Amino acid sequence: MRDLSRALIALTLCAPLALAGQPALAADMVMPRGAATGLTETDVGKPYWMLLSQCAGMFSAAYTLHTKREDAEAAEADKMVGTAMLNAAVDRLVRDRGLDRKSALAMASEGLAAGRVSGNEILSRGTGRRSPWNTQRSACLDIHDGYLGKYG
Repeated sequence: MRDLSRALIALTLCAPLALAGQPALAADMVMPRGAATGLTETDVGKPYWMLLSQCAGMFSAAYTLHTKREDAEAAEADKMVGTAMLNAAVDRLVRDRGLDRKSALAMASEGLAAGRVSGNEILSRGTGRRSPWNTQRSACLDIHDGYLGKYG
């Protein structure tokens, strides 16, 4: 049963982040093994810009949900985190690929849209402590913290 739970968590975490199919280029800063946690070990070697843009989409979905539920405090927190992640993704693309901000935003928007779709699906299954959303939320926060250098 424990192995099944781990497999389910892994599927929950991997499926959403696999949606944006932009390949990593040599110049892309990727998540190193030292920055990974138990929730993000499958993301090692993936470009930070892609992971961050998809996570921004997840928080965008949460923002929409909390706005509909009239939970202004949670909605504002989701908005702040998602905006920080999207800005980090755009900044990475500008640095890594030499894109102008408009082009970088357009590229990151693909991951944002994929993350929003996945976020809506995950959120539809609940938001409790043991929900797939809470696990994905934690993974996204770990990705952001790893990017900011809080791990490794």
